[in-house]
Amino acid sequence: MVHQPTQESLANVFEDWTEGLNSGRIDDFYACFHEGSDILDEDHPRHMTKIELINHWQLLCWHQSVLAGRFTGVNQFRLGKGHSDAY
Repeated sequence: MVHQPTQESLANVFEDWTEGLNSGRIDDFYACFHEGSDILDEDHPRHMTKIELINHWQLLCWHQSVLAGRFTGVNQFRLGKGHSDAY
């Protein structure tokens, strides 16, 4: 997926990213990360590459799969609007 660097395209990428994560389409979520990304995860002590993130999340995704669809509002964050109270 290729997006031009505009505020609208950033919002579109963020929407794709959150939609992939919130709907459980993890491959769509990962597709939003560039191969050269330098990623921070709140429960990991250092920066990760895209491959390291995928490996790190494999156990989490498998472990949490029984909870899929049971959280409403998780990770709902919209560009320019701040975060929701749904956490």
